[in-house]
Amino acid sequence: MSALTERVHAPSASFAPPASSIPTPPYPGASTWTKVSQGSESTIFLLPHNALVTGHPLSSICKHRFPKLYRHPTLNKQLTSSRLKGEVRCLTKARRGGVQTPEVLGVDERNGCIFLAYLSGGTVRDRLRSIYNEQKGSTKGHEQKGNEQKGNEQKGNEQKGNEQKETPAVGNSSDVYGAAGAAVATAIGRLVVDLHATNIVHGDLTTSNLMFSAADVPTLIDFGLACVSTSNEDRAVDLYVLERAIASTHPHSESIVKTVMSVYKNQSKHGDKVMQKLAEVRARGRKRECFG
Repeated sequence: MSALTERVHAPSASFAPPASSIPTPPYPGASTWTKVSQGSESTIFLLPHNALVTGHPLSSICKHRFPKLYRHPTLNKQLTSSRLKGEVRCLTKARRGGVQTPEVLGVDERNGCIFLAYLSGGTVRDRLRSIYNEQKGSTKGHEQKGNEQKGNEQKGNEQKGNEQKETPAVGNSSDVYGAAGAAVATAIGRLVVDLHATNIVHGDLTTSNLMFSAADVPTLIDFGLACVSTSNEDRAVDLYVLERAIASTHPHSESIVKTVMSVYKNQSKHGDKVMQKLAEVRARGRKRECFG
């Protein structure tokens, strides 16, 4: 079992600390930055326009790896520096390899900060939820119309003394996301193919770590757990994490997962081998769920 596999299957021991204990990055004016999100390892801040580089066309965010108070300061500094440099290396390598990632605008190793271009298009998670809700509402509308037609037919048949014919149900949970969902799933699959072609595995593929740029281009973010690997098992674990994340976040998402996996298998040069490994990883996951 690879190191990445062990990391994915191991229970998480870290939790996001209280917001009150998180320090603000040590920069002039940082108190005016807007906190976007907070995790167990870092906090994301949105900077005011031109706060980083005057005249730069892109808005920016700061990913701040805050110090852990329970660690010795020397150890904390070493770990923060190592993880920050690893994240930047993977981000840069992926971007140079043609993967859609945010542009790195600056790095402050001493204070544990990475400055990145801001993506204003929202997350894939929110996009899929919006598509699901729209499709669900549309399906309900069709069902209501179908029921009204069915009721009218029943009345007419009662008057005529004819037997009522069954009206087929409208909507199918296996394709509840429709063409819009299929397009998003295809883009996700293509993005993962491009990432693995650079010999990088992400380590935390979720629909929250996939965002849209202002031009509506799907973009991969948060390389905090990424590493360089040529292992097909590590690639399979990446897909397994994504598969589980989609299934747990988005209802009736079987068609989304199926499309992602189909794109990967057909477009990745490692597709068949990775799918074989994915079957093994799934089996280990089921065994773990059954027997602990």
